Amino acid sequence: MVNKSKKATLVLYDIFIEQESPPRTLKEIVKKYKQEEKENRDKILCQQIIPLFENYINKLAYKYHTFDKEDIKQIAILAIIKALQNYQETYEDPTPFILCYIEKEIKNYVMRQDIIKIPKTIRKLYYQIQKYISLKPNATISEISEKFNITETAVKEILSLPQKENIDVSVIRSKKHKDLDLPIEDKIFLEQIMSKFSEIEKKVIKFLFFEDITKTMIAQKLNISRKYLYSILNSIKQKIQKTTNTNG
Repeated sequence: MVNKSKKATLVLYDIFIEQESPPRTLKEIVKKYKQEEKENRDKILCQQIIPLFENYINKLAYKYHTFDKEDIKQIAILAIIKALQNYQETYEDPTPFILCYIEKEIKNYVMRQDIIKIPKTIRKLYYQIQKYISLKPNATISEISEKFNITETAVKEILSLPQKENIDVSVIRSKKHKDLDLPIEDKIFLEQIMSKFSEIEKKVIKFLFFEDITKTMIAQKLNISRKYLYSILNSIKQKIQKTTNTNG
């Protein structure tokens, strides 16, 4: 009798994948995933399926270390979702089937990035939208627009990304401006002029505008006084105004 609590290790593509139980259990988990409603599917995906492939994903992220690690992880998650949608019960162990999808999607991404140079903010949003569509295939442009607070024109432009060698950044705009939430067009602008800032200014921008961390927490993280932080913010403001005036 197999002890289900004992760890089993699979060697696939020269990568070790740790599992809490033998491969046939993953097949049962996938079967349950496909039968459940959306809310329960998300839970099974995040808690039972994705963790099994984290080692493999981390290995690929290390292999393609010149690319953003979080982007690689997001692509891998989308690949897992796509694999689960296409997996048939007549197949044997679903592990190699899912691994093939992960590797293929990441390789496609790497090849595209050699051609397409777009702001990270847009790339991140593209994969977030793709994940949303994977979980909700019948989502309309209007629903996506509302979900991510960007205009419908922006949604269409972002979704056209794989078919283009470039993207019209000027049409990527927020649908509504919310308090304490920087509009996407401003995030893109900041990202495009990031080279103009010092290293500490870049950290402040990242914490304040991209991670929504309070000024008090930023000062603590950077081990600086609030007075010095405000002088940094003033410098950032002046550089932004200078760039805006020059472009205008």
